[in-house]
Amino acid sequence: LNRRKKMIMQQREATNEEIDVMFKQIFNFFLQSKKKLAEDVDLAARDKLHILAQQKKEVEMALIQLTSCCELVEQGLKIGSPEQVLLAKSQMMNRMKSVVKIVRPELFHPLEQADIEIMKNKNVGEVKYSLFISSCKVKIV
Repeated sequence: LNRRKKMIMQQREATNEEIDVMFKQIFNFFLQSKKKLAEDVDLAARDKLHILAQQKKEVEMALIQLTSCCELVEQGLKIGSPEQVLLAKSQMMNRMKSVVKIVRPELFHPLEQADIEIMKNKNVGEVKYSLFISSCKVKIV
């Protein structure tokens, strides 16, 4: 009986050590997965912010063009006589047409959405988001 008791105690210790090792491996897996998910979220946010920064530059350039066009028209109306304004009308219209071609209305609406989310699944999860350029999905297995 003492020998059986000793074997059972040894078996218990060995099994507990195996459980400790197993849970350390699982815990490390989850830590690595957490780190990867956080990196994917950072990447998604960086990409979205980059696209918005580019859009902001385009909008600023468009506003400069529009302001320039408005100033040209206002200056012509203030300085010129009615005859001079009519003579410069075609020049002003051409300038306005060229500015309208450059300035796209969609520039003034943010291209990116705050749509980064974690999709839980049977493994660990995945980061899902869309970019204006394309749709992205990162899976963690």
